[in-house]
Amino acid sequence: VAGPKSEPWPIRGAIGAAVGGIAALAVLRLSPVCLQGPYDALTPFLKQVWMSNVSEARDLFIGQDTLGTSVAYGGLMFGGLALTLYRLWQRRAVEWPWIAFAIFLLGSTVAGVLQVRVTYILAGIASIPFAVALAEARDAGLLRRIALWICGAGVTWNLIAAQMDRQFDKPIEVARVAARQCTQGEPILVSGALPTGRIMAPIDLGSYLVGMTPHQVFAAGYHRNNDGNMAAYRFFLAPPERARAMARKLDVTYVALCPENMRESSLGRYRGGSLLERLQSGAVPTWLEPIPTGGSMLLYRVR
Repeated sequence: VAGPKSEPWPIRGAIGAAVGGIAALAVLRLSPVCLQGPYDALTPFLKQVWMSNVSEARDLFIGQDTLGTSVAYGGLMFGGLALTLYRLWQRRAVEWPWIAFAIFLLGSTVAGVLQVRVTYILAGIASIPFAVALAEARDAGLLRRIALWICGAGVTWNLIAAQMDRQFDKPIEVARVAARQCTQGEPILVSGALPTGRIMAPIDLGSYLVGMTPHQVFAAGYHRNNDGNMAAYRFFLAPPERARAMARKLDVTYVALCPENMRESSLGRYRGGSLLERLQSGAVPTWLEPIPTGGSMLLYRVR
């Protein structure tokens, strides 16, 4: 409504401030948790044992499992910023659109360093300088154009990171391969073919089951699902007989987990004598009936 009358920047600024103030007041009154950080709704236990171990919720450099992980997430982001700054330096001219873009990209890069999940959105923006350079290099040599394309493709940085991890962080890479084997086709197909029911599974596995099978799950990678995620931790970390009572109370049909699930160091003191420890060591309680999955997923029917 105000657009046609707001061409002078002071008027636009005043309108923006007024609308922004109304929006901020609405958020403060209706959803104050949004002002306390994205994970403030989590219980302290879930913050400690789950979210603190999620790569995308961490700093780009501090807390990542491998250097390759930082390269995979941040390579294109830093490459786009570097190419933008190089363009400004090379042309030595005041190009306001590019100056504005550089400021925006710099601020976004800082946000990406502070929390990895920002890099997902930023990757598309960071590829713009490479696209422009490619368009301007139509008459340049083929090698230069190929180099720009390779450096501006996100898959390049993922491939570099994968090679780094295979060379320098083999134990972690082995654990990742084992985790992927648990959610490959055959175990998911077997799970999905079972009569529809409710599956108790750890957070990491639950995200696959809820998306690829007709079953209901309690826990998955959604940080506002406090009740369901806590139920999964209480179930797997309980002694077998207490877990059996929980399964009856919650009407659990199946239990599923991967050999590598819930092995974070922060859970070490809770694992002793738990159902989780029993199942991952092959000692299955009598109230659970094993179901072959054709893969590494451990799947059971509650008797």
